[in-house]
Amino acid sequence: MTPIRTTTCVGNPPSAIVESPAWSADGQSLAYMHDTSTSTVDQSNIDVITLSGSTWSAPTTVGPANDGTNTWFSEYPTFDSDGTLWFDRYDDTTTPNGAPQDIVTATFNGSTWGLVSHSTAADDGSITFGALDTTAPGAPTLGAFTLAGTTTYLNWTAADPDVSKLNVHRTGSDGSTADFAAPTSPYADKTTKLGVTYTYTAKAVDGAGNVSANASAPRTATAEAVKVVVSNPTSLSSAKLPFVVTWGVAGNKGATYTVQDAASGSSVKTLQSATTATKTTFSSPSAGQTYLFRALVRDSYGNSSAWTPWSKAVVPFDQSKGVFSSSPSWKVAKSTADWLGSIKTTTHNKATVTFKLTSRGVQIIGDKLPAGAKFAVYVGKTYKGTFSTHAATTKHRQVLYSATFTSLATRTVKIVAVVASGKTLKIDGVAAPK
Repeated sequence: MTPIRTTTCVGNPPSAIVESPAWSADGQSLAYMHDTSTSTVDQSNIDVITLSGSTWSAPTTVGPANDGTNTWFSEYPTFDSDGTLWFDRYDDTTTPNGAPQDIVTATFNGSTWGLVSHSTAADDGSITFGALDTTAPGAPTLGAFTLAGTTTYLNWTAADPDVSKLNVHRTGSDGSTADFAAPTSPYADKTTKLGVTYTYTAKAVDGAGNVSANASAPRTATAEAVKVVVSNPTSLSSAKLPFVVTWGVAGNKGATYTVQDAASGSSVKTLQSATTATKTTFSSPSAGQTYLFRALVRDSYGNSSAWTPWSKAVVPFDQSKGVFSSSPSWKVAKSTADWLGSIKTTTHNKATVTFKLTSRGVQIIGDKLPAGAKFAVYVGKTYKGTFSTHAATTKHRQVLYSATFTSLATRTVKIVAVVASGKTLKIDGVAAPK
């Protein structure tokens, strides 16, 4: 399409003719062709004037008629929405009236205009390359969303390469609405709430600000969450095996879960698949082993969360894992309150027990009580300190001593009773995290 040409004479034509005025998008700048052709050469500038308040600036020459090497005839300036100026230019240096043509983009950098040439075939003087883009992009496609707790990740693809973002509208089953831009795919919507079903619609926006129709199919997601909670024997919530693993979070309506487990050093296995249950009994643990659990949740629309981090369950050995001194001696007491039903006690100073463990740490488990004695700990030959088991009331299956090592290795942990008159030391088990 050939732009409509308007001509204004300044001075005595043809020495100075102003043509093809073009406004900037903000209405503050006016670009125009300033024709300074003579009877022997066709030449023109592209000039810009800017409005400040009610006063126009002096003209700034953006595209000069002569740059010292070439003589140019420039015309049809057009502002893009970002302030870039386009114009059509002919080189009349060697072949007037039909010279090679190019398209120039001019970008203002704050003090000067930078020009970039784009080659194009000569034509009849019309220009479409630099025209304002007024064509709306195609509607975007919303892909499957993914969930991670209260974050919903929006996946989308554009129908046109110049799309810069999506304008997203979100409605919730709780009556809430939200509007926001999604400049990337995936885009993290971090404002969703658990148990609320959200429907997303979106329109694509290109670099010129043109807006598409709504995505052909809206996407729906229910913000779900999953958190693995292990009734970890090391946390002393249970005195016996097996133990319970839970993963559901309140508010997950219609959700299904997949849960995996792995013993230390072993392959990953599926504990539960696509289940609506939120807990299970881990039925076959071994004393002294470390187990890992993770889970993900899928909503009723098939959207899936990421896997949770691994949660660790360390199953303690019974006290019988240790080698107890016979003189000074220990006694065995049995109770359902003790780990695996029994505990060893001593009232003798310098009674010992030694554990040989392959682990990345150690936890000595026993009772705390009003008459609780003290004990010294040695890892290998290194003394680690003396620790008290005194408490105002009796507490079973307590962590009496804990240490973390820098590597997985086999170590000897020795306990030496420090027992005053009327005091008792009770050792129930030892955990060896891997």
